[in-house]
Amino acid sequence: MTLICEIVLNSEETPLGTVICVGSGKGGVGKTAVAVCLAACLAEAGKKTLLCDFSIPFGTADMFVSGGERAVFDLSDFACGRAELSETEVEVEDNLFFAASGKAVLSERELADCVKKIDRFAGRYDFVVADCPADGRLTVEKNFSKILSLCVTRPDPESVRSASVYAGLVSRLSPVWAKYILNCFSSNAVGKGNGLDLLTDRVGLPLLGVVPQSGEMAKCLCCGQSLKRGTAKGAFERIAGRICGQSIPLPDLGRI
Repeated sequence: MTLICEIVLNSEETPLGTVICVGSGKGGVGKTAVAVCLAACLAEAGKKTLLCDFSIPFGTADMFVSGGERAVFDLSDFACGRAELSETEVEVEDNLFFAASGKAVLSERELADCVKKIDRFAGRYDFVVADCPADGRLTVEKNFSKILSLCVTRPDPESVRSASVYAGLVSRLSPVWAKYILNCFSSNAVGKGNGLDLLTDRVGLPLLGVVPQSGEMAKCLCCGQSLKRGTAKGAFERIAGRICGQSIPLPDLGRI
């Protein structure tokens, strides 16, 4: 399997309202952190982006997004008809809008209806980044019309095996494309030589990007602040660039 895929998306192939579904095979791999940082980098690149936390009622993305606490309504209100999407979203940075999960418990059908309603409004944005719940990720992904599916994994064997299961499930949905992001990378965990190639073969998806272990990333997210600099910031900028159609090679893994 190719170490990193050549992204062939361009402005014609990524129309307004393209949805990036960020999921994982298991919890604890940094899925929500990846979704938040990716959405922020797309917004910084000038793309109007809506970040939706679909982990209802267990969502935590609002803890990582500065200004997210200003929301009066949330996605559970939207799902239950108590608020419009315009009342649910909060502009937290230039070009970046956020819709928090809420605390109401939704049935699978209610979650599916919520996703379908947001899908109808997706054309208002360049990208919708959907932080998918672990137990309802397929409900979210199969009810969006144009999805780019991203699986987040760490390099440990348990996470990689779960990611391979996720890859098999997502393949049934026929997304525009499905790829994976390796989070918390370290050369010690992955190994030298062809270690990353072997890991990619085990996951069963092409690699979109590598995010290194970063104390700065954890510190910023805990304070609800966007990444401003550092190796993790550069990694997300490269991932966002590839999604936007730029041909960006994988950097020297010994330097990230």
